[in-house]
Amino acid sequence: MPKPNPPYEAYIIGHSPLHGIIPGKFYLTEIRGREAQQQREWKHSNLNPALIKTGIELKLEDTKRLFHIPHIVIAMPHVTRVYRFGNPNDPLERETNFYTTLYNTATMDIWEPTDPTPLPAQEIGCDGEIAILARERDYWNQAPSVEEYLKLFIPYGSLGKVTNPNKLAQFKALADRLD
Repeated sequence: MPKPNPPYEAYIIGHSPLHGIIPGKFYLTEIRGREAQQQREWKHSNLNPALIKTGIELKLEDTKRLFHIPHIVIAMPHVTRVYRFGNPNDPLERETNFYTTLYNTATMDIWEPTDPTPLPAQEIGCDGEIAILARERDYWNQAPSVEEYLKLFIPYGSLGKVTNPNKLAQFKALADRLD
């Protein structure tokens, strides 16, 4: 069984609009209460959030074909994930879906897994990211236009505490004992 995770809490500590040709939102987030604070909390990392934001804006400008599609950037010291709405001009995408790219925050390189074994499922993010996406989806659904949507930001503060991040492992262990 993997090492248990301690309870933790995700926070938004900053947000701002994206600048440049890509419309969107930038959320500076962190996770408190976990080990490896330099990877989870900005004040313990050697990274400059303003430079991270500029770096991701430059990366996004390289995707000029998506200049009209809002992006949501969620940056933590260890990983930055960029979500975007589906391209209505692409028959393989749906405007109602999110599409994501994962970056190493320190290098701004697309995240490459260290284990070459293909994963059976695609990770979409931690509890903090999911909370942001849920609220952003609500904003999207309620806004009458893209311009109005881009004005709405989730307030700074806690996104909620994860009191037992091990419940699935505990449930599986119980189920295994019952077999």
